[in-house]
Amino acid sequence: MARGEDVEGSDLDILIEVLPDADLFDLGAMHTELEALLGVAIDVKTLKELPEASRARVLREARNI
Repeated sequence: MARGEDVEGSDLDILIEVLPDADLFDLGAMHTELEALLGVAIDVKTLKELPEASRARVLREARNI
């Protein structure tokens, strides 16, 4: 959506900052809730999960919500 390249069936990429006390259950619950609320498939990533080669581009194109 941010770049206007979405098509029917596209997922929504969400970059998150994880709180120090969050665990995998918290992240799983957030993923499930966001998909239910937004009605689209989502892909959740942290900055550490992004390939180093694409981090700068992702941060440049990111939209804060």
